[in-house]
Amino acid sequence: MKQARFIAVEGGEGTGKSTFCQSLATALQERGQHVVLTREPGGTARAEEIRKVFAMDETAGTLDPWTEMFLICAARRDHMQNLVIPALHAGSWVICDRFEVSTRVYQGELKGLKEQAYFEQSLTLARHGIEVDHYFLLDCPTSVAMTRTQQRTHSADNISRYDTQQESWYEQLRQAYQRTFAQLTGSSQTILDTTVHTPTELCSQALQKLLA
Repeated sequence: MKQARFIAVEGGEGTGKSTFCQSLATALQERGQHVVLTREPGGTARAEEIRKVFAMDETAGTLDPWTEMFLICAARRDHMQNLVIPALHAGSWVICDRFEVSTRVYQGELKGLKEQAYFEQSLTLARHGIEVDHYFLLDCPTSVAMTRTQQRTHSADNISRYDTQQESWYEQLRQAYQRTFAQLTGSSQTILDTTVHTPTELCSQALQKLLA
């Protein structure tokens, strides 16, 4: 079986994506793989600057949905061209904390753009012709995600505007991820319940999928 090399880890706020990405990268490195660990929006200097505007700026919540979409796509295009594609061509595994599924959820579902003209074309242009080999969706109940996020806000210096949303928003987000994930085509995919399994077990399950 062909081994996956471009891995995207998706999920809402507080589902444990960052911890999972780091654990998976370490496990693959221990098995002799060269791994590039990155994130979206971000991953390159320019994309990280866009991330600051999009996620942390006090005015970001007032952005028009299409402005958000174009910011995300601009960051992704730069990220793909200058980090992801060169890494893949060099034979590295790439693990990305968020990718296109998150855009489909936040901008497509929650901001209502998925049925509008140019949404799919924008995603295609941003992706730069590269497809994800395997998607992981990290899932947990809304109450758990909120508790984790609240704990994060007490210790973090850079709180995302999403970290202070209400429970109804978290549930809407979770359902949007589940719907979007169910509609994926062209990529292998796995849903991981982060409340049933320990981080070590989650990583072990992921390795079984990737190295089978």
